[in-house]
Amino acid sequence: MPDILDSLQTSNSLSTDGSPVTSTVDSSGDQDWWRVLLSANTSYLFSMGAANASSLDTYLRLLDNSGSQITYDDDSGDGYNSLISYTPTSSGTYYISAQGYSSSTGDYTLSVNNNGSEIPASTDTTNALTINGEAAISTIGTSGDQDWWRVI
Repeated sequence: MPDILDSLQTSNSLSTDGSPVTSTVDSSGDQDWWRVLLSANTSYLFSMGAANASSLDTYLRLLDNSGSQITYDDDSGDGYNSLISYTPTSSGTYYISAQGYSSSTGDYTLSVNNNGSEIPASTDTTNALTINGEAAISTIGTSGDQDWWRVI
């Protein structure tokens, strides 16, 4: 795969449907910027993991439409993998910078999952968790926010 630009001019993009992309942090300081369109008040989970047999220590940054850092993560996922949960207040183009921590290099997989709109704080919720089922991720977006889940 050709080198991915580390600027607003990147032509590489991510879908918010959870479809993974793969690439390589080629050298110390290498950053791969991925363009992603986000909708206001919708929760997203960004995940970066070292590909099989890669020793990459991932480092993930979320950037606004001018390239300024909004947040970052180093190792919130399993092992040395990175996770960012984010709910934007405005719709638009954002960027993810996939990189290695310090001088770490290697192959990675990157995805973003649209976790849906705000989860209601009432018994009318349609969000459900199954006992002994898969885990779910949500974001408490503001002070006082509550996410109610049915347990089935």
